[in-house]
Amino acid sequence: MDKYKPTNRTSFLHPIGLLSFGPRALPPDLSLEARDTLTLYQAVVSVQDQIAADIGFLDPKNFFSTALGFLRQKDILEYELKLKEVLIELMKSFDPCDVSSPLGKVVHSLQDPIVRETAGDTTPSPTAFKNDFLVLLADLSVKNELVCHSVIRKANVFLTCQYPASHLV
Repeated sequence: MDKYKPTNRTSFLHPIGLLSFGPRALPPDLSLEARDTLTLYQAVVSVQDQIAADIGFLDPKNFFSTALGFLRQKDILEYELKLKEVLIELMKSFDPCDVSSPLGKVVHSLQDPIVRETAGDTTPSPTAFKNDFLVLLADLSVKNELVCHSVIRKANVFLTCQYPASHLV
């Protein structure tokens, strides 16, 4: 692994960008990272003139104007909830697969360009999946983005779990 060079074939996938694959509801336990929340807000703002909902209250400057000092996790979670409520209302009115609809435009803007160009349901063969999965594991390991990685010593393989420093709070 010391000489392995990553393929750079991994892409960031926004959870809302995956609505293009057809789900008509958000999972109840869907949680967004701060970056995901901000990009979702920006995508919704880009279509605000095409939707009936007033989303001015979601402007972070307005929403967090009463917060004193640093934002707390509670504040962020409340913001995420309100943003997802707007998204759920959009999902009731528009098809996420219709790129001419406001929701479709939001989803389209959050998609990875390579994923966006993939036509239909592309399920790899078991052999291709295994080969690509091994490459993915190697890429993640080299970039220290793999939570659990294998340590190979002679003919024995030991599984060790660790959290990369970038994931520690």
